[in-house]
Amino acid sequence: MTKELLVSLDWREISNGTNYMYGTKINFQDGKVLMDNPQIAPGKPLRTFVSRTNYQGNRRSPELPLLIPKRDYYLEVVAEAEPLQHFFVEMIFYNRHNEIVGNFIFRESYGEFTCPEEIYTYTIILRTAGCTYFVFECLNIYQDKVQMPLRSEKKESGSYTTTGLLPELDLIRPLLNTTIKKVQ
Repeated sequence: MTKELLVSLDWREISNGTNYMYGTKINFQDGKVLMDNPQIAPGKPLRTFVSRTNYQGNRRSPELPLLIPKRDYYLEVVAEAEPLQHFFVEMIFYNRHNEIVGNFIFRESYGEFTCPEEIYTYTIILRTAGCTYFVFECLNIYQDKVQMPLRSEKKESGSYTTTGLLPELDLIRPLLNTTIKKVQ
């Protein structure tokens, strides 16, 4: 399977509740974000991306795309930390009742995950694992490229082929006026 880019997220602004601000110096340079805090404790969230927001309350739109349940995705974080690789990524999936239905922790800057069936919303959190200096460029989410089979079958107007009918139509299959055509 080949991967196609679903979304590439960058860090455009500083907003309340999504960035660790206590004693942190944040600079935006050349499309990158430089974060410096020598006193930050391990496990603290550096940046939080959300798929659901309260626009009326905080005037922010969701940053994350909708994901299809039971589908495989790939996550890649283009970032550097000092000490080297001392950050991790946590994904938390919630249902309609805001209960956690799944979570993944990536200790590397990339990883694969399957979206839970009961998903309603999710968050992606970049967390420190002892880093004091962090350079963030982007966060990419990929999905498997779905290739549709090519058909050379031409349907007549108002007719069906038996190969193209869904299994749910088995009950009424004898009632349908079908024309059987050979697939070329």
